Parts: sequence; C-alpha cells; structure tokens
Amino acid sequence: MNKKVMILVLLSSLLFNSAHVWAKPILTWGVLHWPPLMILKGEDKGQGRYDLYLKLFQEQMTGYEHVNQEMNWKRQWRDIKNGQPICNILSFKNPARELIAEFSYPTSITLPNRIIVKKQLFEHLGKPTSLSFVELMANKQYSGILQFSRSYTATLDLLLEAHEEGSNITRSSVDSEHLVKMLLIGRFDYLVEYPYIANYLARQHIDLGDNLVSIAIKEMQAYSIGHLACPKTTFGKQVIIDYNRAFINIKDSKKYQELMESWHYNDQEIESIRRGYQDMLDKSGH
Repeated sequence: MNKKVMILVLLSSLLFNSAHVWAKPILTWGVLHWPPLMILKGEDKGQGRYDLYLKLFQEQMTGYEHVNQEMNWKRQWRDIKNGQPICNILSFKNPARELIAEFSYPTSITLPNRIIVKKQLFEHLGKPTSLSFVELMANKQYSGILQFSRSYTATLDLLLEAHEEGSNITRSSVDSEHLVKMLLIGRFDYLVEYPYIANYLARQHIDLGDNLVSIAIKEMQAYSIGHLACPKTTFGKQVIIDYNRAFINIKDSKKYQELMESWHYNDQEIESIRRGYQDMLDKSGH
C-alpha cells in the first residue's frame, strides 16, 4: 500500500470514528392525536398545547436527535416499561407508574377531568354543578366508558382501582375523538374528559349539535400536575435531567405560560390556570 493510500485510509477511519463518537442519541417522543392537546391532523395540525410544549423543549434539548412517533397510550407505557428510549410528555404520576418510569419535575398543570354528558341527561340529573364519581359509577341506570391504559390522574385512578370492578364503566381502546362522537349519538351515557377537549372534539361533529355539558367531579382536586416520564434506564434518567434543566430555563418565560393557557377561552379557567401554575412552582421549589 503506497503512502497516499495509507493516508486516505487513516483519514477515512478518523472521520468515521469522529462521526460515530459525536452522533447525537435518538430520543423518541410518544405522540398521539388528542386535540387540542396534540393535533396530528386537520387544519389545526401542530397547534395543540403539547405539540407546542414539545417543540419548545426540543429546541432547548439540543443534545438529542428528536423523533416524534405516533402510538397509543398502551404502547407508550409498554415501551417505557421495557426500557425503550421513549418518553411521554403527557404523564401523570401514580404508584404503579413510579415503579416502571422516571418522572421529571412538575412542569405543567391542567384543569381537572370532568364528567361529560349530553344536555338531556344533565337536565334529567337536575343540572348539578358537581357529582360524586363513586356514586355515579355505582348507578347501574347509567353507562360510562373510559380508555384503556390512560391515567385519569392519581385521584381518579385510586377511585377506579377501588370501585371500577362491578361498576357501570367499560373500557375501550378507541381514541377520545371517537368516544365523544359515540357519546353524542347515544352509545353510552357519560365519559370522563377534560372539558376543553370534549368541546373541541364536539365541534368537529357539529352536525350532531352543540349538545355536551361538563359536570365537576366532587372527589377531584383543583388542578392536575403533568410530568415527563421516561424509562428507568441510564438513558431515561439522563433525559429527565436534561428536561428538568430545560424547564428551569423556560418556566418563567411569557411564551411558556401562554402555552399553559392555550385553548382556554373562559376567563375563570385562565385565572385558575395561572393560580395553579404558581402554586405548582411554589410547592415544588422551582
């Protein structure tokens, strides 16, 4: 081998090894169509609250190659449990999940789930401002539906664990948009959802009428806290560290706080979001 060829081989080897060493790790983010939190299709594509959250964090976390992959709740949590390099930015803590996942600082809040019914049932119930979820589950006169593998916050998860068996609730793998449509056409009596999500989805089926009402759940807290969840691996722990660092950088920015309020049009809801966000920061020490 002549001297020029040897130099070319050495240079090629150095370039290859350098590229290999400096290649960014791939971080997969589980996403799903859940408007207006995540909007993967339609005229509002990419404008969901967590679409914009995710973009903001990805811009901050420059040490990774970011990949968004559409998958349902069940697969996201299965992959996290199995140690796959995937994270979920829409996560609530509960004891079962803490066994399989690392969680970030509290980084977002949302107003709580409510009981969503058609106006006819709302009037039949006496137009209540709130209902006990435990009592509603036990009433066999009605039928409710919830999604598989979805956390409805720690509070409701514990109630479901204690009271769901033998109740009027069934579980479905159908997404929120189709569940709202099924409720509108009378396939069941109620579901549990965030009111702004239910209202957004109902507007996609305007032919079925403006016919939904949300009822507060007596057992629920004022707001729910969201985290990033990643697998209990060295990789997952490092992602959480980097995500927490990004949050510290952006938590006081006007842009981040405006994202927290997006898709709320009611002044009382916006004020509740603002109070809740500050309360979350105070309690978490951040």
